[in-house]
Amino acid sequence: MRLIKLINYSIFALFLFCAISAANDGIEKWQIQQNLLVSPPLYLEAADNDTIEIKFKSPLNQTVRILWVGTFDNNLIPQKQVEFEAKEKKAYVINLKHRNPLWDGTISRIILTPVLPIDSIKIKKGTLGDNLSSGIFEFFGPKGRAVVGSTINNIPASSFCGRSVNHYAYWIIFIAAIALTLLSLSRREREAGTKIVWTVIVLWILLETNAWYNQINILKSDWPLWGKTLDEKRAEVTGADFYNFLKFCDQKLPPGSKIQFETSAGYFHSKATYYLYPHRMVTKEADYCLVYREPAKAKGTIFAKYKEGEYILKCK
Repeated sequence: MRLIKLINYSIFALFLFCAISAANDGIEKWQIQQNLLVSPPLYLEAADNDTIEIKFKSPLNQTVRILWVGTFDNNLIPQKQVEFEAKEKKAYVINLKHRNPLWDGTISRIILTPVLPIDSIKIKKGTLGDNLSSGIFEFFGPKGRAVVGSTINNIPASSFCGRSVNHYAYWIIFIAAIALTLLSLSRREREAGTKIVWTVIVLWILLETNAWYNQINILKSDWPLWGKTLDEKRAEVTGADFYNFLKFCDQKLPPGSKIQFETSAGYFHSKATYYLYPHRMVTKEADYCLVYREPAKAKGTIFAKYKEGEYILKCK
């Protein structure tokens, strides 16, 4: 019995060691599959490994997407991803849990796209310094300060450590109000009401400044679209080749078709669902399957071809 227990413990320890090594080693164990960089099997508990540290070989100017698969996921789920802008710096520390609450449970694989020159990747439990670094990058980064929501005062808010900055402002006001009120009751503070009002005014001005900064950034990002036609704008924000492929599909598909689009990129799937409406996007028993730069999983005959690697497959 002792021998059997010893063997079981040894197997478990070896499995755990391999999982930790896969998470914390360099990039050499990751594999390139099409335009995806795929990790080896990890089996990490998300709660104990909430932060990813990526070191690029050189500064980039590139949008990077981090996707992940849980142990019970059959395929990539579009909502399970975090996007960030890799600009100027070589190293990035990102708290995935703060960026996306779906970083949860057991993570079996992590996928990065596109494939870039990476020196190392490390998944770990974030320290206080890591969380602050991630929060600052989230707020001040090239895609930080984008509007991520608003609260009851209707001031658009940036995000810091996964929460609206308004959240922190409200806590400051609440704590200051309680402290000043208590001091006022003990007669140590005679101008508590005035100081509470000034606290609210100062924080309101800061939040309003943040909102205007957001609007300026949005204006700068939208400015290249000024004067273009609707088709040109859609091609610009969607990607010209992919948008033209969707237009081709819309023209060729019979009205009311049930279509399936198997893609590892949730962005492509959501855009296809939007632009091809009222065609129905389904996960099974489809009439047609869209193939875009990935090997076709469904079986059938080519119904219409846009160009090499981009076509419509007739499933029935």
